[in-house]
Amino acid sequence: MARPVGRDSGNIVSIHPMGKYRYASTQRIDPKRSTSKKKAYKHYHWGTVDEALRFIPGKNYIYASPEERAKLIFPKEWDMSMAKQLERQASAPVSASVVETAPDEIAENRNRFYGATWLLEELARSTGLREDLMETFHNDQIMVDDVLTIAMYLFLTNYNLSRLSSWQNLEKYPSQHELTSPMITMLEQSITDQHRMDFLRCRAARLDGEEIVSVDSTTKSSFEGKLIDIAWGKNKEGLKLPVTMEVVAYSVTSHMPVYYRTFPGNFPDARSVELICTDMREAGFSNFIMVTDRAYGSAKNLEMFIRMSQKSIMCQKVSTGISLEQIRGLGDYEHVPKGFKYSRELDLYCRQFDISYAIKLEDGRRMNADMLRLNLYFDPVHKSRVLKALDIELLDSEEMFGKMIAEKAVIGFEEDREAFEREHDLYDLEWNIRKIPADPERHKDDLPRPGRKRKYDDVFVLKSYKRNYKRFKDKKLTAGFRGLLTLGVDMDPEEAMYHYGLRSEQEMDFEQWKSLMQCDRERNSSEAGKAGATFIQFVAKIMSSQLRYRWRSSEKLREEFASSLAIIDEMRNIRCVEYPEQQKMIMSPFVGKQLTVCEEMGIQIPEGCDKQYKSRRVRRKQKNS
Repeated sequence: MARPVGRDSGNIVSIHPMGKYRYASTQRIDPKRSTSKKKAYKHYHWGTVDEALRFIPGKNYIYASPEERAKLIFPKEWDMSMAKQLERQASAPVSASVVETAPDEIAENRNRFYGATWLLEELARSTGLREDLMETFHNDQIMVDDVLTIAMYLFLTNYNLSRLSSWQNLEKYPSQHELTSPMITMLEQSITDQHRMDFLRCRAARLDGEEIVSVDSTTKSSFEGKLIDIAWGKNKEGLKLPVTMEVVAYSVTSHMPVYYRTFPGNFPDARSVELICTDMREAGFSNFIMVTDRAYGSAKNLEMFIRMSQKSIMCQKVSTGISLEQIRGLGDYEHVPKGFKYSRELDLYCRQFDISYAIKLEDGRRMNADMLRLNLYFDPVHKSRVLKALDIELLDSEEMFGKMIAEKAVIGFEEDREAFEREHDLYDLEWNIRKIPADPERHKDDLPRPGRKRKYDDVFVLKSYKRNYKRFKDKKLTAGFRGLLTLGVDMDPEEAMYHYGLRSEQEMDFEQWKSLMQCDRERNSSEAGKAGATFIQFVAKIMSSQLRYRWRSSEKLREEFASSLAIIDEMRNIRCVEYPEQQKMIMSPFVGKQLTVCEEMGIQIPEGCDKQYKSRRVRRKQKNS
């Protein structure tokens, strides 16, 4: 009879030699290889053991939960100092010029740059970012420090993550251990969608009052299509590459991103609104006004907002829907439509219309829209420019059509014809079809059709053209107009346009994210890795947007620095010097503009680093003569 397996036998750590390496490992039953007749075991490596029996933690031990580490049973004769050092990792970054530390916590002399990362750490603390990450990862300090380290590295450098471990020797980051490429991959793959939702709930709980939240999307290009979400769609960079669509909700009230989600690259913006609203409400976002651009405008989304009682400000295409109906009803005018008033603030003519709109619910009840208003804006100068450009476009198009018909020029295949018709949508075009021998290279990716091979391809030659007077009339009619719909909010046209204009903050956030942080390309090859990388990029966006807002809102900082990145450059040369014998760390003094940065951003300068000094001289009391 076999000896029964002990309850803790799977947690006993022993040395597992493999070649020249000595791994500290446990043996546990492998459910994939085990059968009902025979059990198979698998080694789990937690680190390595050197000749002096000193345990060196590996990535599995570092990213294991505290409960999992507590279960491991190590031999008593092993030196566990490095594991204890890892457990003693400080719960908060350095915030003073001289910090007394626990024994063996500083292992070697180091003189590293610290000013930029210190500034970001203070921003993370003041915005509650660190606290929310701690709650998301169940107070796992090591995990939080590693996430913040990668996020700061993305923002502070233009290098690939493979250089992070070497950069840690030059600049001090929150993480106390070396972050190699395999460890970064493991960290990213351990971040789940549950972590994302928990983190978003923490951020939602910090919103104060009714927030104005702008929702917009950008695309991330990819050179390979291994990920499921990568698809051929509208690449907003104009590149001929498949993309994923990254949606971000940005609070123009709190001046930082508050929500994100990834969609397939061929997913239309207008189709994503319902899922975004449902997802945000599940994450705890309830009292907010959603701001969307024209890409999200559709009758379906408007009725969905009415059904959900979602307050919103929606930019509308004036060539369709409610806006076109109201513009048609304005009648003839010489300079400005009747009822429009001039706004000095906007330098536009504007007018607000109350819209009656009712929908039928699933239970048959009728629901009226709450304060649905259309705000129309008119610019006569812009109208004249549009009409002039329209005349030039018609003249150029008709000259080109005549030349194409005379020369019997081939426009291309079916997809080329459709693109050509979209580009010249003011005309109804007729085509002649010509057959040419099929190119095998063009059809190499087509689905096979048994027993049949393609011999010919259809190409298109323009036969005739005719101006579509209805489209032409609507385009002339709507020239110079812009439209905003407001739902559930009491705003005049000027207020509505002001709040919609705050979306420019989000556009700048996207630009910095795709250029400075090098997040314009998809660099992950696994679904789990992409989810974790996007989470960390979102953390980096929060810090970068908050830094940019504090720079922009301070007149003195705008005078001193050309951009928020100039502030980072100014803070970089502050150093952190570590002394292992004295077990303390000292930050170099803050001088010049560095003091101004801290003062204007409301950040407390570490004790002993400012320019003020109080004398400690003890004066003798003079005796009365």
